[in-house]
Amino acid sequence: DEHVGTFTLTEEGDYIVNIAYTDRSTNKMKDYTSHLIVIDKPLPDVAVDYATSTEVVLKDTDGNDREYFNDVRKATITIKEHNFRADDVVINVKAKDIRGKNVNVAALTFDENGNVNEYLAQGASRSEWTPYDIGTVRRADDTYEMSIVYENEANYTFDIEYTDLAKNKAKDRKTDYFTVDKTKPECVEVK
Repeated sequence: DEHVGTFTLTEEGDYIVNIAYTDRSTNKMKDYTSHLIVIDKPLPDVAVDYATSTEVVLKDTDGNDREYFNDVRKATITIKEHNFRADDVVINVKAKDIRGKNVNVAALTFDENGNVNEYLAQGASRSEWTPYDIGTVRRADDTYEMSIVYENEANYTFDIEYTDLAKNKAKDRKTDYFTVDKTKPECVEVK
């Protein structure tokens, strides 16, 4: 005889289904254990926090509101997601010099704490997003972060996107436009 039963998993969570059965004649069915089943409904939450702020905001030549800084700028990217995987983070950082030419740095560099020193490489590989695989270790609060330190003088554009394994896409955030300009003006002498 064949009997079919169904059940529905609707609540957010991680599930493993175990089925064991013994008939009236004490014949045991081979136990069944499913793979991990994940129900993931919430959108990932992506936030970018800068350690410095400015009161100087001007329109750039492309019409974007651009912030100006006279020192290094550090960004901390935080993603809250239960099923986080670093390979699914898409970061796009562009840097141009004062003449509008792309500043080309071959790869990411890291400081002694494992933070990214400079992220200028356009289309850098996902493995460069972080110096260690945080996708394999789940934090208790499902929050993951990394830092980018912008040390070079340049006009920067920063954008980030994230879609989780269940194809839930984080809300689109406004692109950041800012300039790091550490060079002091020189005194011009007029005669």
